[in-house]
Amino acid sequence: MDQIQSTIYQETPTDLRRASKVIVLAGNQFQEYDLNQFGKNRIYFGRNEAQNDIVIPVGTVSGSHGKIKIQNGDIYVADLGSSNGTYY
Repeated sequence: MDQIQSTIYQETPTDLRRASKVIVLAGNQFQEYDLNQFGKNRIYFGRNEAQNDIVIPVGTVSGSHGKIKIQNGDIYVADLGSSNGTYY
């Protein structure tokens, strides 16, 4: 009798592999963003609508304020030389 060997591969759903959210707090207002919605591993944020994925229309936020980098499942936040800094 021949033996049949099988292996079952179960793919992890995309939303579990990279289920990441960021909350942007500006003054007394906040906005939550799902990082998966951008479909890329570098997400820029700042006041300038044309240059950023996440737009924060607040005077204390620089035009190109910072970026969020996703690498190997880890999330990094970097300030891009903003006037008032980035806190996380």
